[in-house]
Amino acid sequence: MRLDIHTAKREEAAAISRIYAASWRQAYRGMVPQHYLDELPDSHWTEALGRWIDDPEVSVAAAYLDGTPVGGVVYRVSQRRELPGCLVSAAAQVLDGWGEVVSLYVRPDA
Repeated sequence: MRLDIHTAKREEAAAISRIYAASWRQAYRGMVPQHYLDELPDSHWTEALGRWIDDPEVSVAAAYLDGTPVGGVVYRVSQRRELPGCLVSAAAQVLDGWGEVVSLYVRPDA
């Protein structure tokens, strides 16, 4: 088996969106109303993923297993400036250079 992870291209947004939708349908069963999951279109995230792919401040990666798309991740430089729970002061720990995962989904069967 060969796993390839690379920076996503705009034409991969639909495939990544399908992975997100499939993951939601399985992972959030019993937590999100079933009618919402049943009606969730595969294309739900396509537009947003396309915008993120085009945004120089956001990174999107696609994962392929033996040439088949199996995952996607959106990440960026952290938008938070201080660690949770820290008092706002000169001594607060600043998160410069830290990143945050916006979303990460893998096809349920992968």
